[in-house]
Amino acid sequence: RLSKKHHKPAILITFDGDTGKGSGRSVPGVDLYEALSACSDTLRGYGGHAMAGGLEIKQEKIYAFHRAFNDHVAKITAEKPSVPHLDIHGRIHFDEIRPALIDEIERFQPFGNHNPEPLFIASDVSVLSTVPVGEKHRRLVLTSHSGETDTSLMAMHFHAGTGTDYPGRFKHLVFRLQWNRWNNSKTPQIIIEDFI
Repeated sequence: RLSKKHHKPAILITFDGDTGKGSGRSVPGVDLYEALSACSDTLRGYGGHAMAGGLEIKQEKIYAFHRAFNDHVAKITAEKPSVPHLDIHGRIHFDEIRPALIDEIERFQPFGNHNPEPLFIASDVSVLSTVPVGEKHRRLVLTSHSGETDTSLMAMHFHAGTGTDYPGRFKHLVFRLQWNRWNNSKTPQIIIEDFI
């Protein structure tokens, strides 16, 4: 979530005594395994691939690793700046979202770096209702006016905050499609990724 939010590689390290273990995620344009390799003299061990990795480190090496990792990433991004982008698979109207479509999407699981979950975009979307979920998330009912009929769908927006300044309308909405399974039933649900 940190790498996605800030569009920078992120590594979280937890220590048990003087030994730390960490896992990281990267962004397009920054090879995380290559970055860890550039810092290998500060690590006890590491592994992974371009977009994710893990490491083990002694506490006494943490500051040296921090400097080396940041220096390497700064060099890479200076040469080739990493620009946030979303690979949208297609435009869709809410009234085109059918159970068969969500079932078809699920057949392509598991999703990951080499098999990304499809992202869709819809236009002219209004918020009918929104309620906080915990301290960071929102559950919404949305309707789109761009199709042949106005259609409402349940939605979740993770890490959206719970303030009163949430938009009441979206010109464009980018989302994933999933089943919301609860008490032996399932309903279509969109997971909001971005909007304008």
